[in-house]
Amino acid sequence: MKKVFILTLVLLIALQSVFAGGSQEGSTTDDGLTKIKVAHHLGYSGAAVMAVGLEKGFFEEEGLAVEPVPFTSGPTEVAALVSGDLQFGYIGSGATTLAVEGDVEVVCYQNLGDNEVIVVNKNSGINSIKDLKGKTIATTLGTSGENIVNLALEEAGLSRNDVELINMDMGGCVTAIIAGRVDAVCVWGSYLVTVRQQLGDNFLALTRTSDFGDKYASVSSWLTTQSYIDENPEVVQHFVNAVVKSMDYWKTHEEEVAGLVAELLDSDPQNIKDQIGTVFFFDKAELKENLENGNIEQYYYVQQQSMYDTGKISEMVDLDTYIHWEYMENAVNN
Repeated sequence: MKKVFILTLVLLIALQSVFAGGSQEGSTTDDGLTKIKVAHHLGYSGAAVMAVGLEKGFFEEEGLAVEPVPFTSGPTEVAALVSGDLQFGYIGSGATTLAVEGDVEVVCYQNLGDNEVIVVNKNSGINSIKDLKGKTIATTLGTSGENIVNLALEEAGLSRNDVELINMDMGGCVTAIIAGRVDAVCVWGSYLVTVRQQLGDNFLALTRTSDFGDKYASVSSWLTTQSYIDENPEVVQHFVNAVVKSMDYWKTHEEEVAGLVAELLDSDPQNIKDQIGTVFFFDKAELKENLENGNIEQYYYVQQQSMYDTGKISEMVDLDTYIHWEYMENAVNN
């Protein structure tokens, strides 16, 4: 079923003009830079590395000419990677199930998130997750939003049969909760900021990612496909080098980076700055330390365990089957 789903998404994406023309895998610029298309998301954490790498020239330093491509969810992005429309992409925790199942490969860790929040309007009379029984909840299925909804319902003694879970893109979730068309939403990033601004004093957060730290790790990563790794191992290493350089700069320049993200996304700078503090990430030295002491391996293990516990994957697999540690290790030791 999953393969059919991926192939359907590939066909849909092929019709989108965003992929018409542009750089092609394996082509180079006049000055010898390798052209690649790279997906980012429309929020602070999902676009920070891209914004820094482009503005500070870290991709060019590694011989890469990057064409950024915006996405709003991981599954559609993974479909584009599988089809070859993208060479690399950023995903949050939800779509990592597709890496576990073998569609794509993790080549670099980026961050832990504390960004997904289940929100209601105070005027709804809903004050807890238990109060959502018989209510409507909107989020984007197949993402970390769905993961947090599942964990919240379980902790409250409810099941998905006790609520109506509606699949919407993040923009639709924002519109629906503001207009009162759903009872609750699970949103993140800039969408969360917009909901908070629009609801004002009526904004009520019922729970968030960090409330499930003992059960769930919201790990964000950079991906490519195994076929691309096999054919372009040096390009993969250069890309991961640039990601690590960008994270190193981001760590000590968060205010500046928020401004760069706002420029990249053509977004309200204050909206992006309000998202500072919603992600936990490492600079180069910290990444090296946490790779060596096993912390990052543990993050991915907890992430996969939560997928298994909630039925998102049918079996646990060895982390080494979908995570290429060597690219991260080479980047931090170079």
